[in-house]
Amino acid sequence: MDILRRLEHKYFLTEPVAAAVEAAIQAYCSPDPLGADGYTIHSLYYDTVDLAFFRANKLKQQWRHKPRVRIYDTNATGPVYLEVKSKEGDIVSKVRQRIEPARWPSVLDAPGPLHDQGFCELVRRTGAVPTLHVRYHRTAWVSDVDVYGRVTFDRRLRCALAHGDPDLRVHEQDLTFVDDPRVMFAPGSFVVLELKCEQLIPRWMVNLVRRFELVQLGFSKYGAGIERMGLDPEPLDAGPEGQRSRYSR
Repeated sequence: MDILRRLEHKYFLTEPVAAAVEAAIQAYCSPDPLGADGYTIHSLYYDTVDLAFFRANKLKQQWRHKPRVRIYDTNATGPVYLEVKSKEGDIVSKVRQRIEPARWPSVLDAPGPLHDQGFCELVRRTGAVPTLHVRYHRTAWVSDVDVYGRVTFDRRLRCALAHGDPDLRVHEQDLTFVDDPRVMFAPGSFVVLELKCEQLIPRWMVNLVRRFELVQLGFSKYGAGIERMGLDPEPLDAGPEGQRSRYSR
């Protein structure tokens, strides 16, 4: 089981700004080995019946968790990753366990050790069920000058309700765009930029934010998907065209 702790700062970009940022970081980063053309990330998020994990994130509670199952191929034939992403203040931690696809979802029925703090333990303890699929395309860069540093660009953010079904396979036609400009009250679909580093932010990342006048956002792909599918029991506000997402620009 792998444990990762880091800072994550998120920003919304237009495509022209995203292209300029990607050009600027090449002085410090190389393309992610997973592929220069990027790759698909598909996550199945678990939540309680009353959406306790969603509400904790929405209310920005000091401690909050997101249990999810992640794959990197839409056919669910490759490795399956069981994850719990947690946040305490500004520090994000991720506990991750890789399993073979044949073990999913029966791994949830196998008894685990009492000290297990991973996905299975959290799901069993809270009674969480499959709630929302989230899929997007990512291009990623890895720092050449830091012990750890990543820059990712996420596009084509889509989601679908899981209805309690743990099946990781979802057809493209069943997915709904989260970043549709009409929903987000924006002139175009956005690019989600994430700057990821250890607790000391590299100078070149600071300069990047200043150069492009980037404004950090508290953005959750899972939270945006819950709102997009109309599952938020207490929407924050509504505009003249209906419910306005708190994640809109």
